[in-house]
Amino acid sequence: MKTKSFFTNKYIIGILLVLIIISVDILLHPGMSRVMLPKTFTSDLPAQFPTFCDQPLKISGKRWVKAVNHIEKLNALDSSTSGFEMDIYFDEDLQKFFVYHDSSELSQITLQDILNAYQKKELKASVWLDFKNLSHNNQHSALTLLEKFRDKYHLQHKMIIESSQIKCLNIFCEAGFFTSYYISFFNPYQMDEAEIRKTMLEVSGLLKQNPVSAISGYYFQIPLLSYYFPQAQLLTWAEADWFSLISPVFNSGLLAQEQVKIVLYD
Repeated sequence: MKTKSFFTNKYIIGILLVLIIISVDILLHPGMSRVMLPKTFTSDLPAQFPTFCDQPLKISGKRWVKAVNHIEKLNALDSSTSGFEMDIYFDEDLQKFFVYHDSSELSQITLQDILNAYQKKELKASVWLDFKNLSHNNQHSALTLLEKFRDKYHLQHKMIIESSQIKCLNIFCEAGFFTSYYISFFNPYQMDEAEIRKTMLEVSGLLKQNPVSAISGYYFQIPLLSYYFPQAQLLTWAEADWFSLISPVFNSGLLAQEQVKIVLYD
């Protein structure tokens, strides 16, 4: 009986091809691959239980659309869209919110322009506002205008106000808005135990003094945040590469986590 060569055995070749594809996939998606592996964080610091701002938020689904900063992108949403996120800057002199991500994308599109298109399209989606320049100087004027928009566009319990300025979110919580503290950038997989402990104690201290409804951060921060703040509602954003083997598995797991309330995708 003729013995087939190792390299001509279609099953062996098939297994090798799969292994090569998975290896390349891991190299292309190192962040997702790392988060999928079990991670033991420092046991030196116990779980933290700050009081959160108990405001309701109407959510029909966890998958939301990221960076809807143009009317064209708003008009591309369909009626099944659960929610979408916008980046907003408040101009106190003009008493207007302008919608753009950063100074390299300056725009004259206003939040009212987007919400007018939202109303015209008769969408029911909830709205996540990433408030880029919230400060002690503009918080009261901004709140007054957002309250008007909430009433005019029937967005009661359908608006998230997110900011890194946690102390300025207090008045929004008191006014009935669902608020989220945007955690400053850090990568727990590149930190030692002392750094993790210091960062989590700082975050815990801020949350205890300034109750918010949720915490938002990068997807690779979610395992750490859920570990130390088991009662927190978590908001995040991630990539969805459906030509990948890693990405669908990772995103299915992310969406299945009970603490994760919303995941933004492009």
